[in-house]
Amino acid sequence: MKNTLLLWVGLLMITLLKAQSSDNAYGQFSKDSVYYILGDVVNVRLNPDSNAKVINKITFGERIRILEKTEFDYTLNGYTENWYKILFNQNGNKAEGYVWGGLIAAKTIKSTIDPEVMLMYGVTKVVPTEYYNEVYITIRACKNKKLVTKFDLRSIGQLDTYNSVESMGNKGVKGVKDIFRINFSDGRCAGAFGDMFFFWDGSMLYHAGTLEEGFDAPVYGTSVFIFPNDKKGSKKGYIINYQETGESRDNGNHIDSWGRITYKWDGSKLVVIKKEGKPY
Repeated sequence: MKNTLLLWVGLLMITLLKAQSSDNAYGQFSKDSVYYILGDVVNVRLNPDSNAKVINKITFGERIRILEKTEFDYTLNGYTENWYKILFNQNGNKAEGYVWGGLIAAKTIKSTIDPEVMLMYGVTKVVPTEYYNEVYITIRACKNKKLVTKFDLRSIGQLDTYNSVESMGNKGVKGVKDIFRINFSDGRCAGAFGDMFFFWDGSMLYHAGTLEEGFDAPVYGTSVFIFPNDKKGSKKGYIINYQETGESRDNGNHIDSWGRITYKWDGSKLVVIKKEGKPY
């Protein structure tokens, strides 16, 4: 049933992505707003050009403020972004210069449990395929500006797919201090939808899983995690992945197939305990 759901979602993705625009939902850096550096060591240049003189260097996790989005851009690994004029602290003094937007974290969030821990991500490359552009992102966790863990994964959707990140708390999972969820949503029929889940145990970050969903009315497909302290359908000590495909009708949803996978968190990964359901 799981393979059927993924195939169904894949077909919806192809339908959507043929028509998607090249708008960038990741590099939306606003003037006077604060962001963080995603690159390991980033060159700050005198002018918005990759050949311009390097006047400073700033490192991963540093806080910056956007002063200006320039009309100049640069392409690396298939990803095109603008250059930005930024303000930052250099040895206790304020400094300015230009950095390429691909080295700035698209989204950053602090843990609700430990404010010293931050999760951030941004685009690393864009790969054209027959029907759409695959987007790859790097996800990094840092504590006190020091990199703890990183993942390089294919994202859900394209560059114009809306994305957000939240700190969910531990949701009742033993051995986990905080759960980070990155959500992807096109907000329209045949769009790309899904979530990436990352578990923080206090010292390391783990990629717990990626779930993809979709709908093209009246057909739909869902795949969600139910955590131990969720009110509906939960089971103490276990994480459940519930999947369902069907059609929305006037008299309610008609379920074609469903599945329930029960997991136990072993400290580094989800371990399958039980599988059940009605295959398509």
